[in-house]
Amino acid sequence: MVFFSAPLAIAQVADGAVVRSLSAWSSYENARELAQTKSWGAVFETLKPALTRGALIPGFLSLYSRAAVLEGKREDALLYLSAAWSTGGKSSAVVIGERIQILSRIFLTAESAQRFEEGRALLEAGKTLPAADRFQQLLAVEPGNVEVLLRLAQARILDGQAEAARELLLKAKRFNPVEPEISLWLGRALFLRGRHQAGIEELRRARRGIKESEHAAIWLAEAMAGAGQRTGAIQVLEQDLKYFPQHLQVLIQVARYRLLFFDHDIDMIWSARKEVQLGLSRLALYRSEQHPRTESEFGIQLGTTESIRSSLQTLMEKIETRLARVE
Repeated sequence: MVFFSAPLAIAQVADGAVVRSLSAWSSYENARELAQTKSWGAVFETLKPALTRGALIPGFLSLYSRAAVLEGKREDALLYLSAAWSTGGKSSAVVIGERIQILSRIFLTAESAQRFEEGRALLEAGKTLPAADRFQQLLAVEPGNVEVLLRLAQARILDGQAEAARELLLKAKRFNPVEPEISLWLGRALFLRGRHQAGIEELRRARRGIKESEHAAIWLAEAMAGAGQRTGAIQVLEQDLKYFPQHLQVLIQVARYRLLFFDHDIDMIWSARKEVQLGLSRLALYRSEQHPRTESEFGIQLGTTESIRSSLQTLMEKIETRLARVE
């Protein structure tokens, strides 16, 4: 491990103010000496009380994380890092957040990483039960691994076990409060459990972090519609299409909502017809390699070009029937 030198009184910037953290630097110096003798438990306990003050000291968080992993205290370390992230200043929050992302996702052995990839392959193949079994087994040897918790929760949701998924995701969020993908699936789980407003809050948080996710927009709109916020749901989808015109699933959803919520409004029905026509004209873009048809990092299949075309054509038939009835 590479250690960095620094003056005894380190200048630490937090929220625009310069703070001298002599105690944090002293803790770090003591921990470095303990590390030389591989006293990782002592290193961990020495650095833990000074997390917020010492976050900007080069090497501080790296040494803390290494000690946590070697002592089998990743969960404990993540809880303290998360608390420091939420209470520290803006500058320290950035570096603490980066360390949380690394520590919460790192695999302790190459064998664990391989088993995780096998589980992920099962998940993306739609084999949710064997995937869940693989992830559940992994948690026994990878405690506090948020990547495993998240994928297990995905498998539970896709298997219709929203409450079990919610509990897993709340645990994952305690360990890693900065990862938007956790909020994406937690929001979905909350919605499926009928807690629409709580789901909306999580899905809004997810959308801010992963704007390119088609399902983040669709699930947020669905939660808002479930909470009676129909106009707001349509606006969310319209906004997404302004930035991501290739999101044909979003386009289909907004057209469906116009028909479902405003079936006697001729202007809304014509708007839905225009959107379906746009969708049919953009199928080539949806097929393009520049815009993948999956969000595989989220464990979601977005569908084939053929399935999208079929959905658009079916929707157009409904619109034409509705227009003939209204006019």
